[in-house]
Amino acid sequence: MSKNVKKIIRWGLPLYALLSLLSLVIYISFHTIFYQINWNKYASDGNYYIKVQKIMQGGLLRLSGNQNTVQSPFLISLLILGILLSIVIFVITYTTFYARTFLPLVTCVAYLIPLVTNLGTNLLMTFILAYLLIFLSSFLTSASLKSLY
Repeated sequence: MSKNVKKIIRWGLPLYALLSLLSLVIYISFHTIFYQINWNKYASDGNYYIKVQKIMQGGLLRLSGNQNTVQSPFLISLLILGILLSIVIFVITYTTFYARTFLPLVTCVAYLIPLVTNLGTNLLMTFILAYLLIFLSSFLTSASLKSLY
């Protein structure tokens, strides 16, 4: 393999994780709903209190649409590309004798988390937890592939 291909294999997952997080943040900034609460009315009005309690169960900051699943084609394609990239890098690195690692599979599972479950909370919290695991596993993958040089 040429040196440039080895660099792409080594730094592909962390670079894609950064780019996908940046595009996720841009998407979230344009597609969120923030509920503003009148706290004086919340303390004095019983009906308003019940309505606010229902809103607060899902969080005051939400993605527009269904809170239980990812429905945006952009977000789904972003996650599926991450899964495919993780699998491709796993297959390429596992076939080489000197750089075998299972860490790209951890990254693949981390990209699956928002698609499979919402962890019973707001979908934004699921994305935060998934991207923490994505960054950890992608940078550990990059560190384990330093023997490619």
